[in-house]
Amino acid sequence: MQTYARDAEVQESASKALGSLCKGCKARRDEALSLGGLTLVIQALKGHPEQAILQAHGCFALSMMCWQCHNSKAEAFSLGGIELLIKAMQDHHGNSSVQFYASSALASMCHGAEECRRRALALGALELLLQILQHVTDPGVLTRCSEAVGSICFGFSTAALERQAHAIGLGAFDLIVKALPRAPCSSDYICFWALGCLCSGSDEAAVACRRRAVDLGVLEQVQLMLEHEIDLQEEGRAVLDLFLTTPTGEQAAKTASHQLVTASCEGPVCVEEASASSSGHQLGDQ
Repeated sequence: MQTYARDAEVQESASKALGSLCKGCKARRDEALSLGGLTLVIQALKGHPEQAILQAHGCFALSMMCWQCHNSKAEAFSLGGIELLIKAMQDHHGNSSVQFYASSALASMCHGAEECRRRALALGALELLLQILQHVTDPGVLTRCSEAVGSICFGFSTAALERQAHAIGLGAFDLIVKALPRAPCSSDYICFWALGCLCSGSDEAAVACRRRAVDLGVLEQVQLMLEHEIDLQEEGRAVLDLFLTTPTGEQAAKTASHQLVTASCEGPVCVEEASASSSGHQLGDQ
């Protein structure tokens, strides 16, 4: 990547390889980070903004490097990672693979990182994610965009509750609910989790969303998931905890959220796997 910085095909293949090496393996991720891998991926994204396949692979690598790693999130943040992800989604709005991996990387960077959440919010990430949710039909993109909304909004601080109220005001709750029937069953709990992240407060809007969740049958759908998805028992209960918690149960809900997100994503699958499991979009589709 250092020698052939101008060669988009080299950068594309190398970014894909780095992401695959880092996925689910802390030792390989830490080695890649120590060798400057994250900086090289950021440079590749900056240097080839028009290359959709490279942008998808670069976002995939960024997501894997930042997953549950505070240092890499801080480094990516300082290098303009949030800005690059939003730009990728804006520039390649018709490409499902870019949308999938950019929103996944945004979720990865924002989970547990308040500075990333603030920057994403300031740059209009919520509005962009909700616009995507409103117009796309790809199940994988719907799931990952919902996850990114949840990662940006989750929390119990005053700032977090303000983000949740803002998202609810933009129609986030309705759009994620609308996405559920189109999402893969095994990934529904990510959308459920995102809905729970909007309902943490005790303000009127949050209480209304919790009531609407009941009225819309969301909790029944979670229960149904628990009955049919044997491998998702812990995650399903964590989702229920988010819906049923109150601000006085903050620590319990934080623990539930951590368990859910840890179990839900070692990281996204590789680009080819995502394309194969989506609604038929190919990586190069515009």
